[in-house]
Amino acid sequence: MTFFFGEFIKIATTIALMGVVVWLYRDVNWLAFLLSFIAVLKSYIILLFKPRP
Repeated sequence: MTFFFGEFIKIATTIALMGVVVWLYRDVNWLAFLLSFIAVLKSYIILLFKPRP
């Protein structure tokens, strides 16, 4: 149950921060904003292909 509560907090915080971006930054480049958000979410895949020493 703790895991689901933590995931809910993470998703709620993400949505709240995106709302703040919409509210404060009216001239944001939405394509760049959303693509960078997706890149950050999927960055763990890049780490899987990183060569190990």
